[in-house]
Amino acid sequence: RQLADTDSDKLQEVIDDMRAADITPDAVTYSILIKASCNTGHLDNAIALFRLLRKHGIAFDEVAFNALLLACAKADRLKEAEEIFQEMLLAEGTPPTLVTISILVKLYGKAKMLDKALEVSSLARNKYNLHPNLYLFTCLIQACVRNRHIKKSWQVFGQMFESGVIPDAIAYGTVIHGCVYHSKFEEAMTFVRHAYGVGQPKALASLVDLPPVALSKHAVPLQLQGEVLSALRKALQKKNQHGHLQELDTILKRP
Repeated sequence: RQLADTDSDKLQEVIDDMRAADITPDAVTYSILIKASCNTGHLDNAIALFRLLRKHGIAFDEVAFNALLLACAKADRLKEAEEIFQEMLLAEGTPPTLVTISILVKLYGKAKMLDKALEVSSLARNKYNLHPNLYLFTCLIQACVRNRHIKKSWQVFGQMFESGVIPDAIAYGTVIHGCVYHSKFEEAMTFVRHAYGVGQPKALASLVDLPPVALSKHAVPLQLQGEVLSALRKALQKKNQHGHLQELDTILKRP
């Protein structure tokens, strides 16, 4: 905490003292200092420390980079996050990780910059061979929903299956929330049916632009989150979607 409150001149003095004492803290030590500053709400000081140490050629590991990126994302500091990410790409031995990309996708999604979210995901895959995992796919779906690109969220959902990643209840819930928000009730029920293993996957296959066999291979009945079902139920009631409401009740009563 005390270090986090120190200004740049004091940080310079600390580094000089360490060098004079022939002390060479490793990247893990600096990562801890950076993360501590972020966790105590001293983002500006954390960034100042980061830039000062980088100026002296001190290397960082992905933990420090990701801690800074996450803190920037929570504070909606897009400009600083992009600068830190570029530093990460230029640094030796610190390629981005799936955690890095997930943070940026969520940040860009919140900033209404879907193109950038998709771009950074493509960069990770094409340049660093980082293929999206379940969490990153869910972040991408959420970014699409936030930016009102509901059909794109369906396509990303289909890409999960195509990549061999099995959606969980949170992924289904995210895409269903998007359908509800855009009053796409038949599509919402299509995802519900597939989540609970009801009926044939043909309807969902047409939404996500995949052959039905690609969905049937991975279909596993799930229990959707209560808040998702509650939001869907309220929307169906409000819009007088009695047929869908009755079907939803029937699905949920299945053993």
